[in-house]
Amino acid sequence: MAAPNITPGLFSALPEAAAPPAEPAGRVEFPHLWLCIHLPRLALEALHEQFDGPVVVIDGADSNSVVYVANESLA
Repeated sequence: MAAPNITPGLFSALPEAAAPPAEPAGRVEFPHLWLCIHLPRLALEALHEQFDGPVVVIDGADSNSVVYVANESLA
């Protein structure tokens, strides 16, 4: 049997199409693939060229502020 949608006279030397691999029992197919990347210092690296001294990235305002990340100059 030749590959689908190919005229056998033009490509008579093509090998037979391989059978698809068998699905393992109990395998669950997921519709999407996910990728997780952890970049804890991304905020500092984005500001690296703008500041030469200590840099602190905070989250929140006033007394509710939390230090998100700080560079080594403050550690």
